[in-house]
Amino acid sequence: MEKLKREFQEIQNNISVYSYEELRLRIARLIPRVPVIISITDKIPRVDKGLYRDPSIIYRARPNESKKIDSTMEMPWNYIKQISIVPDDECDKIQCGRANREKEPRFYASNDFQVSCYETIWHEFPLKTKEKSQTLTVGCWKINEPLYLAILPYSKSYLSKVRKHEQKINDVIDSVIDSDNKQIENLLLKLGSDKAKDRFIIDLFSDEFAKLEINSNCDYSLSNFYCEQVFERCPNEFGINDIDGIVFPSVSFSYQYNNIVLHPRCLHKLKFIEAMYVWVTYSNETKEMQYTPLEQHVIADTEGKLMWNVFKSK
Repeated sequence: MEKLKREFQEIQNNISVYSYEELRLRIARLIPRVPVIISITDKIPRVDKGLYRDPSIIYRARPNESKKIDSTMEMPWNYIKQISIVPDDECDKIQCGRANREKEPRFYASNDFQVSCYETIWHEFPLKTKEKSQTLTVGCWKINEPLYLAILPYSKSYLSKVRKHEQKINDVIDSVIDSDNKQIENLLLKLGSDKAKDRFIIDLFSDEFAKLEINSNCDYSLSNFYCEQVFERCPNEFGINDIDGIVFPSVSFSYQYNNIVLHPRCLHKLKFIEAMYVWVTYSNETKEMQYTPLEQHVIADTEGKLMWNVFKSK
């Protein structure tokens, strides 16, 4: 066990030395399989209950780009396809991310619209625009059929860094951690293998999904490896890779919400509901971001065109 830990520590310390292919081969020699916690559900839980929100609703944001000649505000995207997963003919534009390799389309979303905005623009934080603001088009989808989801538990290593001062929230997070631990224990009992080793592996990849500092694509290598195992190397009893997605806590929002990344093969299980136009501002004084919906409940016509009112394009 100690040898395994040292091997992974050496990999993490020298991650930039390896190509992804070299990394994959080295990890495969260390661990023949990755233990995965599976949940079959149409609901993504929220730690911060607050006002009731449908747990089957997820949000995906995209920064607006085009401006009207007579306005300082960017115009929203006009079609569902422009805020959904990147289409096949544009895959060359896809950069490496936490759960995808370059040119690999994935549907990233969150179970809170503010989180979906922040997760999209966090690399520009604090907002560097002259106005200290950014506008985004946020799509809202409903999970219509149960998804086969891999669940990543909270990262013990990063939790203390993002805990809020409110004890009430900490108590809720602790209860979720207890639930996660029970799930993990049940999984490890079923596997009937080295429990300490499997727990170490689960925690290792939880830490990778909780990384706060990303300086290059290499920093995504281990989380990419986990995603490859989940999406491409976890066949069911019929030999089919059918895991739809991965749920992982949002570090940027103090672990109170969840992010979800879905494989293209499962998007037929989602239904588009509506869109909103969100204005995000950053205050140098409070060091906080505010998320203000300027237009909401924008539905689409039968062609997938968003029927904006306030931000209607001519």
